[in-house]
Amino acid sequence: MGWEYPSDLVWKAQELYCVDRLSYTAVAEAVGVSATTLKAWGQRYNWAQKREELAQAGKIPDARPAPRCKIGTKAEAVAALHDAVERKLGLALADPDKITSQTVTDIKRCLELVADLEASLPKETVVEEEKKRGLSRNMADSIYKALGISEDEPV
Repeated sequence: MGWEYPSDLVWKAQELYCVDRLSYTAVAEAVGVSATTLKAWGQRYNWAQKREELAQAGKIPDARPAPRCKIGTKAEAVAALHDAVERKLGLALADPDKITSQTVTDIKRCLELVADLEASLPKETVVEEEKKRGLSRNMADSIYKALGISEDEPV
């Protein structure tokens, strides 16, 4: 006769596999159950089908990294930060139970950077030459950090 596992452990494993889209090996490490047992549960409870249904219904946020954008002006930086905030909010709203203080902190930091940049954008009456000025290295580094992009990554 096999081991009896608490139902909340089975539910947690199912959530990690179906919603968080972890592999059986990663789920096994997270919940302390062998990958073989998880595969048996997956077959018994149709996890692959549930995982696909969630993806088809749009309940799974896109985990792919955002495409890299070239940030050379303050206007481009503001647009990139708006996109980053929108992605963070989308991920948070896809599963409100997973909102953490770190998520809120990241979004707040992005909003503050956006506000700083918007405040320093030239007014429409300023000559075109001033609009072409690029970002300071510190500001660009802050933006890349908020977006979760390493300095070493090619743009």
